[in-house]
Amino acid sequence: MVVNGEFIKNRINKLYIGKINELAAKYSQTPVRFKFICQDEIKHEEVHTDRKISIDYRQGNLNAGFTFDSFVVGKSNMFAFRMAMKVADQPGVVANPFYIFGDVGLGKTHLMQSIGNYILDHDVSKRVLYVKADNFIEDFVSLLSKNNKNDEFNNKYRDID
Repeated sequence: MVVNGEFIKNRINKLYIGKINELAAKYSQTPVRFKFICQDEIKHEEVHTDRKISIDYRQGNLNAGFTFDSFVVGKSNMFAFRMAMKVADQPGVVANPFYIFGDVGLGKTHLMQSIGNYILDHDVSKRVLYVKADNFIEDFVSLLSKNNKNDEFNNKYRDID
């Protein structure tokens, strides 16, 4: 935990840290130990990026080969496949949000992109965007590094259907 000054840090560590850690251990399901440091003990690194956030919404970062027709349906993924088709047919209505989980290589990306491709094929006015988590984080860090003075991030994600 970060505190404003050395005096507060020392006071907490001297008088309260034992009780804080005791309560944390009592109410947490995983081991927790608090450590208090001063703001000036944190190393700050400036993040600079010239990365422009841009996307062609018609393409939506989608792989055109990932469609429902090309998806291999099996016993283990039948339910996810059917739900994905329903989500694509009624976006924002059925299973909103739609969450898929599973091991690597089982078709999560294929299904998500199939939804996007289906929507774009059936309504050209829709704006769809497929973004990997690490790219979303990069966009978000870029926003933070510009001290919220840039609307690129908001415009990119706000305009998506």
